[in-house]
Amino acid sequence: MYRYNTNDKQLLAERANQFKNQTLRYLAGELEEEEFRPLRLQNGLYIQRQAPMLRIAVPTDWSAVTSLEPSLASLDVTIAATSM
Repeated sequence: MYRYNTNDKQLLAERANQFKNQTLRYLAGELEEEEFRPLRLQNGLYIQRQAPMLRIAVPTDWSAVTSLEPSLASLDVTIAATSM
């Protein structure tokens, strides 16, 4: 089983920050939909008719997926509240 090392974690943090900045540029109108589409797709953000869907990767070394349930429920509530 692969374990993330310090370099992996730094790379992931940098990539997340880069996508955050790309998203902010899109929301500010600095990127057109055609420019933003490949950026959001390569980062797992899909737009469907009803709502956006974000694909996430769960590290395989997590001991119990059930421990995610409270966090995911909280995330769902947070997203729902900000969508209104």
